[in-house]
Amino acid sequence: MKVRQLTKSAQGKKVNYVGLFSIIAIVAVSATLLSLRLASHQDQQGTESEASATQESYPWTDNGPKSVWVGSVGNIATIINGDAGWKFKQKEKLWEKNGEPFTLKQSGWWNKEIKKDGTSDPGKTEGFGAEPYEGTYPWTNGGPTCAWTSPKNKKISVCNGEICWQWDEAKSNWSRNGSAVKISESGTWNRKIKKDGTDDPNETEGIGIRPFNHGNYIDFKPWSDGGPTSAWTNDKDNLITVCNKEVCWTWDEVANDWYDDGKAYQISKSGYWNKKIKKNGEDDPNESEGFGVNPLDGIYPWSDSGPTSAWENYVDKLISICNGNVCWQWDVENEKWNNGGTPVKLSDSGWWNKEIKKDGTPDPNKTEGFGVEPYTGSSGGGSGGASNAADLTGDGNVNISDFGYFVDKYKSGDDSKIDFDGDGEYKKDLNDFTQFAPLYIEGVEN
Repeated sequence: MKVRQLTKSAQGKKVNYVGLFSIIAIVAVSATLLSLRLASHQDQQGTESEASATQESYPWTDNGPKSVWVGSVGNIATIINGDAGWKFKQKEKLWEKNGEPFTLKQSGWWNKEIKKDGTSDPGKTEGFGAEPYEGTYPWTNGGPTCAWTSPKNKKISVCNGEICWQWDEAKSNWSRNGSAVKISESGTWNRKIKKDGTDDPNETEGIGIRPFNHGNYIDFKPWSDGGPTSAWTNDKDNLITVCNKEVCWTWDEVANDWYDDGKAYQISKSGYWNKKIKKNGEDDPNESEGFGVNPLDGIYPWSDSGPTSAWENYVDKLISICNGNVCWQWDVENEKWNNGGTPVKLSDSGWWNKEIKKDGTPDPNKTEGFGVEPYTGSSGGGSGGASNAADLTGDGNVNISDFGYFVDKYKSGDDSKIDFDGDGEYKKDLNDFTQFAPLYIEGVEN
């Protein structure tokens, strides 16, 4: 699952650290010269001097949100796009911290090398957070791809591809001390594996999903092609739906088994979704039943490998299902699509975008002040909320102090902040330097 951008030196091969630090020194001098050069020509550069290495990221940026989960205890929705997250209180209908984002990697609730108070904890003295699985953390490789809640068991599952961690809401702690599992290796998902983890080639226990075979989907499973990609909970019917692209499987919490013997369905072929198909499965080109969703800008929930995220609102009894920025809403109580199946863009909603009023009119001065603030981490790495990933000292600027900080922690290996390649190793890790160096130069330049 984990694919590193650069490979480590082979075991036993010594790294020439003298040469390495010579390179570092050259980079530092180059970056400083760049900074001086830009400062001396600031008046001539005009708007070019305002170029930035940072990228504002909102929940809807880059086809987000990527995953969402809702605590069944506190009714708080956590919306994730990459490593950044925003929290919405469903009861109060308010964004936590006025819409300010957080990052999983820099949170002591997720990263064992960060204390809950936000300070570095390389010795993992608190021992709280998620353990990596084969080098993969929840925040690596683009962040969580899917999540769902089990109201019955008070558990939240958060997955990065098929690698999933489980949060125990009742205990306010990670299950299995933060260890993850691969769903393809779980007897609850894979029929060829027993619940005790042993192989079951003859499927004697009969628990698990059935692969989907139709059209372009051949032997397609929830974990195929980096899935699952979205999930949602219907607490009225005690059902959890987990999808990989437009192919979905449903778990029955009461029966403690997969619905319909683990068979999947394709939402574009369902009369509950597609208005050109009747609920009984027959074609309905004239949309005589009128049930299903409408597209927005040609986008349906199943377009381009969607849906990409979904979540439930236990307070208002609604389920939101999104394909990137475009979201549809299902009315759980009345079993119908809201607004006749017409979606909205999060970026055009006053509930999300501070530059839009709740009535839909523009609000460039943010007079209502409702919505989310952008995450301004670097486009090149997970900084945990700094204006640039290379701003290691957290003073809002990238300068020689940040370079010195990196060199010091590179040698000592006692700060996960310099883990720029996200592999969990950061003591004399050349990969971290090769990703830090260009960010540092960009930061000084801008």
